[in-house]
Amino acid sequence: MKKIVFAFDGRRYPDPYQGREDISELIDQCSTYGYEVVRTYDNGLFCEGGDYRSVAKRIEDEGPDWVKYSDEYLEIMKDADALVVMYNGVNKILLEHSPKLKYIAVMRSGLENIDIEECKKRGITVSNCPGKVSEPVSEMACAMILDAMRGITLVNTNWVPGTGFQAIDNSKLSYETTLGIVGFGIIGKKVMKKLSGFDFKVLAYDPFAKKEDEDIYGVKFVDLDTLMQQSDIISVHARLLPATEKLIGTKEIALMKENAVLVNTARAGLVDEDALIIALSEHKIKAAVLDVFREEPLPDDHILHRLDNVVITPHMAGNAGDVMLLSVRIMMEEILRYLKKEKLLYKVV
Repeated sequence: MKKIVFAFDGRRYPDPYQGREDISELIDQCSTYGYEVVRTYDNGLFCEGGDYRSVAKRIEDEGPDWVKYSDEYLEIMKDADALVVMYNGVNKILLEHSPKLKYIAVMRSGLENIDIEECKKRGITVSNCPGKVSEPVSEMACAMILDAMRGITLVNTNWVPGTGFQAIDNSKLSYETTLGIVGFGIIGKKVMKKLSGFDFKVLAYDPFAKKEDEDIYGVKFVDLDTLMQQSDIISVHARLLPATEKLIGTKEIALMKENAVLVNTARAGLVDEDALIIALSEHKIKAAVLDVFREEPLPDDHILHRLDNVVITPHMAGNAGDVMLLSVRIMMEEILRYLKKEKLLYKVV
């Protein structure tokens, strides 16, 4: 009998599915197709200590090579045909101990925790889980954009008791505002759809976007420099890859209008944080609304806390609803396609 392993990190889920019959029922569907279902956990993320947020950030920044595995986990993997993970690292060591492995399902959209090149060499199919947090992230981005447009939080932050408040320049109302969306994928499209009633002029940058989406979504595709120059509010939704590291750097920030606002609910690495801090400190741009940071959690003494033109949230955009159940539902549809030898919708390699 073939074996499919559902492995989650033991620190966050000491008993991965305790009391979650809804999730277990979804996973047990694999047995219908002749697979032994093994529920386990992998403490590899915590091989060098740290809390969940810090190790998740590290694997996003550094990839999976540093992850080490217990002998018990490697023993389970030696005859596994398929593996399902979330943030767990999948590196060359694990793959060398998994000679039968043919399929990996990743219950997140990012693939930083998977050695994709090694999977390619070994002929291992990999699927991801795009859009699992697209609803809450797009909602958060819209809230941040509207907040930035009207300066709501900044007014509250700059309120001086007894002397009134420092007025925020809200001369740019919605019917005059140009919104720039960097990355027009699942989340970028949802942001556009949710804000469609506000009469924004919308520019979008995405080298992989389809030309017909201009008419479908009412946007205009432009190059990044044009978007940075013409937008009043810039919302970042690109995927972090080696090619997009510091996509918005010193040059791009320098192109922004003096009254422009940058909103980032995607990945901190997409923006040169040092260049952004300089621009904010020198009031070269109006403000920034940030949910992601180079160092997380953001230290209490970080300069971003002290700037009067920054709105900060603690990487909370994707936190809404039952993300685990949603992830399993989306991923199980893909896994069952694989087990039934149907075309995969989210195949990466």
